[in-house]
Amino acid sequence: MAVEITNLGEEEGLSSITRFIDIAQDSSDLIKFKWVWLDKNSDNENTTPFIEADKIIQNMTTKNTNFVNFQIEKKIVSYRKIKIHGTRTGAIELSEDMTGLVLTFTRNNVLHLGSTGFIILLTEIIIIWILGHFLLTKRINKILEYIREIGSGNLSISLNIKGHDEISIISNGLDKMRINLGKAQKQLIKSKNDKINLLMQLRHSDRLSLIGRISSGIAHELGTPLNIISGRAKLIRNEKLTKEELIKNSEIISEQSERISGIIREFLKFARRKKIQKENTSLNLLIKKTVALLKPEARKLNISIVFNEDDSDIKLYLDEIQIQQVFSNIILNAIHALSGEGKIEIAISYKKAKNKELENALLNKYAVVSIKDNGPGIYDKDIKHIFEPYFTTKDTGKGTGLGLSLSSDIVKEHNGWIDVSNNQEKGCCFHIYLPCDRGE
Repeated sequence: MAVEITNLGEEEGLSSITRFIDIAQDSSDLIKFKWVWLDKNSDNENTTPFIEADKIIQNMTTKNTNFVNFQIEKKIVSYRKIKIHGTRTGAIELSEDMTGLVLTFTRNNVLHLGSTGFIILLTEIIIIWILGHFLLTKRINKILEYIREIGSGNLSISLNIKGHDEISIISNGLDKMRINLGKAQKQLIKSKNDKINLLMQLRHSDRLSLIGRISSGIAHELGTPLNIISGRAKLIRNEKLTKEELIKNSEIISEQSERISGIIREFLKFARRKKIQKENTSLNLLIKKTVALLKPEARKLNISIVFNEDDSDIKLYLDEIQIQQVFSNIILNAIHALSGEGKIEIAISYKKAKNKELENALLNKYAVVSIKDNGPGIYDKDIKHIFEPYFTTKDTGKGTGLGLSLSSDIVKEHNGWIDVSNNQEKGCCFHIYLPCDRGE
């Protein structure tokens, strides 16, 4: 405890010692507490010791101690030496009139203990108790503030409470815990980033797989405008056209070239790997782009894709490429499930619902994209598994089983979800729920 009060003066200065004296004085009516200087440069009488400073210093030096007592007639005066910031030397002076104490205790007790020894013992007990209370409260408050900072996520601070008592041991333990938490946090961030990178790679691979599945249809789609361009170019080359016919054929070539550029542009945009980028996007336009990309594949199999546009033309805050990947996966699955003539219908509706993926979710407005086909549907035993990774009902080599799983994850990241059910008449229907608010 003597070390603690010395540290109090060294580290925090006179103001902290003064607060300690005020607390001590409020706690005792018998002993008078006072701050005094021992370097002969006392500022005023209030800081001048009752015993001469030289005598106090000499007594401490002789006894090799920082605490000394003096008895003058019926008065006991004690001093605890303290250095302030390592420059000036002072002391806490404790004075007590023995008369009051002797009347308080029985004569036998006083004779047994010896009046001087008793006062010294009582003084030390009072100092230790008050100082302990003062320093303990101060350090506990410091620990509580430290815990609050760690709880808020600040792992850069250090507690640094010196000493060898239980509080110091707790302080060191908390500091080690903070360091370990920091290491665990860095490892967690690294693992999370690795997981995100792996997920992005899987999604990109799934897009490339989709491109492979529709590439023949895209090639066929490009063939038509290329044939038109080739035919019109031959007409121009014959040099038998009038000026008006020449202009008309040039315009047709330009239109078909722009059509080819548009197909390739959308194709590359879908294939390109990029970071997640959400922005306000027209849901109508996004579905139309997706249908345009997949219609060539459907047309080869005599399958029609019908999109009933939404009159409100709502804009949702989403990542266009990722949601297009979701629509593409579901529509392509429908195309392959039909395996011949059939029909796929797409519609947009609106519904107030609670997010089934979240606990205690609030009622919210969702845009629901429904993709319905008139194929064979899905076996009841398979419906509950279709969003599981690597689950597929296709023949070996015709599917990875990741498309719907990745699609479900993408929609969840947009604070939505996917429902699926078999139609009463024929086929099945996927409902993609996307929030209408700008929830990020």
